[in-house]
This record gives sequence, C-alpha cells and structure tokens, in this order.
Amino acid sequence: MGSVSPTDSVPARGTASTLDRDAFTLLATHGRLPGQSVELRFVPVHDLQRQRVTTFFCTPVSDASAAQGYQAFQNVGARELPFIDRAILAHAVKFARKLAGAGTVAAIGTSVHFETLASPKGCEIYQHALEAAGVADHPFLILNIEEVPAGAAAVRLIEAAVSAVRGHVKRIFLRLPNNETSVLPCGHLGISGLTLALPPQATRVVAMGVAKWLVRECEAQSAHSCIDRIDSEETLELMTLAGIHFGAGPVFGPEEFRGDARPEDVEAYLTEHNRAETGERRKSSNPDVAEHLQA
Repeated sequence: MGSVSPTDSVPARGTASTLDRDAFTLLATHGRLPGQSVELRFVPVHDLQRQRVTTFFCTPVSDASAAQGYQAFQNVGARELPFIDRAILAHAVKFARKLAGAGTVAAIGTSVHFETLASPKGCEIYQHALEAAGVADHPFLILNIEEVPAGAAAVRLIEAAVSAVRGHVKRIFLRLPNNETSVLPCGHLGISGLTLALPPQATRVVAMGVAKWLVRECEAQSAHSCIDRIDSEETLELMTLAGIHFGAGPVFGPEEFRGDARPEDVEAYLTEHNRAETGERRKSSNPDVAEHLQA
C-alpha cells in the first residue's frame, strides 16, 4: 500500500477554517483531533453468517459525548470535511499496513462524507488521497460512503458519488439514511455492500422489516448487507436469521482498538473472540423468531 500525505492542500492558517494543518496532521498520524476530544478508534464489525470478526472500522468517537461518526465532530464546516476524510483515510491505511506487515488478516474500513464527494474541490482532494494511498487493487481496505441524503432525489447524487471513487478503491459500501431511500432506481452501482442503522429501541417487527428491506436491496445490487446499532441478543438473532451478512453495535460489547495498538493484541483478540463466537452463537429455533421471519 502507498502512503497518504495528511498535509497537502489544507486550508492555510488565518482563514475562516476552525482547524489548521497541524490539527489534520495529528488526526491522521495519532488519531486525535486537538480541542475536540475526538479520537479515531477501530471498531470490530462481525460477520454474522460465519460467526467471526473480519473487519475493523475506523470510527471517530467523541470522548465528551460518546457520539460516533461525523456527529463526533463539533463546528466542522463542509469545506473542512475533505481534509477530515483524508486524515481518517491516512490513519486507516497506516493501521491496515501495520496489521498486514505483521501477518494479521483483517479488513479495515474507512469513511468518506457524501458532501466531500459532492463538492468538485472536495472530490478532487479525496481522489488524490486515494491515488496516493495506492489502494485501488487492495482487497482489505473498505470505503464506506456516509451521510447520504434521504429521499428519491438522492438517486443521481448517489450514482455520482460512487462513480467518483469506483476507480480508486476495490471495495465500496454505501450507508443509507433509512429504509425509504432505495438504490433500486440507480441500477447496478458496482458496490460491495449497503449499510443501514437500526432505529433506536426498534421492536422485533421494525427490526425484521428493516432487515428484510436491506436484504432485498442488496440482492438487487449483488452486494453484502450490514446492519449497525444492534443492541440486543434477540435483535442479533433476528438479523442473523434474516440473512444479514455483517453487523455492529452495543450487543457485541465495548471492544475497540486505537491506531497504536500492537498487531499481536489484535491477533489475540481475533483468535479468542472468533473461537468464542463459533462456540456460543448458534442459529435459533425460537418459534417467535421464526414467526417474524415468515411475516
């Protein structure tokens, strides 16, 4: 894998930007954003069908509010998003290179904000970062396009966003805002997967409806499905039996890694956790679960 420079083309000091060159550099190299209590952490993503952890997703986390994703950042404008996204990419690539060099097999996910790709300048900055990283043919880096706008009007915008990065990275996931924003009108996007978060405190009926909808969308795209915010063992069981491929959320516990984690610690976690999941998680014969699957 190539290298990503976190300091090219950042806003100059003295502009209206609230973040400067040093802030983006620290986020890229050390995974922390000065003055905002934001840290980049690698959160496990679980393969529900193989009952294994296969991926670690580079996720901004606020130490102050516990918010995750782009909600962790405070007072960040659209013009700063490309530099934040590039810094997250640099941090993720650094971690991926370290694990690969130690022989630890795991995919690493990184995110890009939809607004970054929608802006001509932002898109240019991010494409250059991907090219510099040299990840076009790398099988273990996953790019997740996030903060996609809701509604039918987003269809053309989604097509443009995916097209902007398709030639620069092998595996692209698209995080949908809700189960009313369908990508079926887009035709075949050539993506690897679709991600959707469950609504807070979703009932079994709601959770099952979301899962079924996402599976249908993914089947039409020949893509993998991923559900976020799984918060209970019952919901996890529903997602698994519904055919959801990947999952993440509070139900899996607080395990996560910083970018300076030792590869041997990550390897030990994978070995122990995957053994535990294989031994403990089994498909249920619960009649209530089966009833929701058939509904």
